[in-house]
Amino acid sequence: GLGADTPRKFDLRASIGYFSEFRSVYLPLYGALALFAMGISAATGWGAVLLTRSFGYTIGAAGKALGSGQILWAIAGAALASVLVDLVARRAGPVGKVYLAGALALSAIPAGLAVFAPSGPLAVVLLAEIMGVSALYGTCMLSVFAEITPVRVRGLSVALYAFVMTLIGGSLGPIAVAFLTETV
Repeated sequence: GLGADTPRKFDLRASIGYFSEFRSVYLPLYGALALFAMGISAATGWGAVLLTRSFGYTIGAAGKALGSGQILWAIAGAALASVLVDLVARRAGPVGKVYLAGALALSAIPAGLAVFAPSGPLAVVLLAEIMGVSALYGTCMLSVFAEITPVRVRGLSVALYAFVMTLIGGSLGPIAVAFLTETV
């Protein structure tokens, strides 16, 4: 069953069969991960364009401001994730972590609202915030996959996690950025 740990020799067909059997669990999780990755990629790629077009930043100033802000937010997000994800796991298990991931996805919305910011510095804070949320969300979702997936297919589960993050975030995110830069 889901999460059962029985040692076996690696069998790709059986591993794929496992994910197929539990697709009602894994498809929504990987789908949410894909959408989040695309949003992160779009928000981070679009940020510099927004700052230059709407707030008069030079490319260099936009990169410096966003880079510094994203580093600070990422450090804060990773530090908070190290405590928060374990706390939620102890209190509510993997289901609680999925609910936390949903709340975290919603907390990424302010990055998209930077276009309405009254000042450049506030827009930078809103755009950079996505890195803190990303650290929290990524930690939370990876721990969900590790907890619900049996050892015999855990490597494949994590590889799928990385594939979904990079394929969707790395491919569809820039397409979204191109769309935003042409229409916003």
